[in-house]
Amino acid sequence: MVSGLPWAAFTEARQRDLLSAVVEALSPQGAFTTFAYVHARHTRAARNLLRSLESLFDEVVTSRTVWTNLPPALVYHCRRPT
Repeated sequence: MVSGLPWAAFTEARQRDLLSAVVEALSPQGAFTTFAYVHARHTRAARNLLRSLESLFDEVVTSRTVWTNLPPALVYHCRRPT
C-alpha cells in the first residue's frame, strides 16, 4: 500500500485513525510506504507519525533524502504490521 497523505497536517488522533485502517487492511506480511517532506520532519505531527509507524510495524526503514524532489522528501518503508 502506498500513501501520499499529508501526515504533518493531521492531528495525532486523525493520524492514529488512518494508520489503524491501514494496518487493518494489510496482510500480516504486508507493506506500507509513505513519504514526508524534509522541511516538516521535525514538527510535532511528523514526530508523532514516525513514533506511530514504529509502534505499528515490525520494521520501519527511512530512505535517504530525495533532494531532486521539490520540496525534498524522504520515504518511510513499513513492513509487517504488528
